[in-house]
Amino acid sequence: MTTGVAAWPVGAFLDGFDWRISLARVDRDGPFSTFLGVTRTQLLLSGGPITLVGPNWKAELAEGSDPVTFDGRDAVEASARSPATVLNVMTRRAVYTHSLQSLELAEPVDIAAEAAEHVLIALDDGVTTDALTLGVLDALWLSPGDTVTLAPIAPARILSITLCPTS
Repeated sequence: MTTGVAAWPVGAFLDGFDWRISLARVDRDGPFSTFLGVTRTQLLLSGGPITLVGPNWKAELAEGSDPVTFDGRDAVEASARSPATVLNVMTRRAVYTHSLQSLELAEPVDIAAEAAEHVLIALDDGVTTDALTLGVLDALWLSPGDTVTLAPIAPARILSITLCPTS
């Protein structure tokens, strides 16, 4: 089961996005959908571990592991040892690239979206901005030119996804 977090263009279906971020609940073994011309990155958020097997590669999504990036055209089989939640970032290579960074916040930090879109996802409760407080898995979308100050109430983790146009 997949829940959309953000996509461009807004409201785009699976065959029409330039970029897409979603959360997937993986509770049984099975194949991933294929997406021609798309780069995919997966990061385990909870549960698992999950083993991903592609045509010429194998990777494990486990607690604390690095994200796994692969070609969306790959026929990938997932094997989950226990139910898991996975972050999925997908970009159409002809128009966008992406990067994923995990940030540990102990004090306020300014995040500036200069020439790229940024989507921030809270992994812990209690990260505040001037206007709101983020809870676990709440997301904040920054457009180019936007700046936000994130202030943690207690040490907190945030995922920062940068989405850069290729042209």
